[in-house]
Amino acid sequence: MSVRGLRRRRLRRPRPGGVQAALTEQMVDRLMWRTGFGPSDADRKRWTGKTLPQVVNQLLKAPQGPFVGDPPLRDKSGHNPHEDDRDLVLAWLDRMVRTRNPLVERLTFFWHGHFATQRDEVSPPQLMTRQNEQFRRYSD
Repeated sequence: MSVRGLRRRRLRRPRPGGVQAALTEQMVDRLMWRTGFGPSDADRKRWTGKTLPQVVNQLLKAPQGPFVGDPPLRDKSGHNPHEDDRDLVLAWLDRMVRTRNPLVERLTFFWHGHFATQRDEVSPPQLMTRQNEQFRRYSD
């Protein structure tokens, strides 16, 4: 088989005014991994059968909060990211899991890694949370 035969088939941009294909469950899974941190069963039910422009428009327009579910407790109290580095990480992971719009947290995570700031080099920890809040503001 030639190299040409082994290449993956490229997706083509749909023509303006053309018929949009409905998303399959596999397509929804792929989109949720690319725009967030993976699909939930609710995402699969909500977006399967919709078109890609419908889903993308909703992801871009959806507000960031409020969060889904109750915040986790540690020793009968919530996370305090400014006292303990472990709580700093857990509070952010909690936001990633419970957010209504994972795209904002995904972009915040991207920019956080892009600018390569480390907690060891940032003191006090409020500066790290302030930086992530700024990334969220520009991502939203």
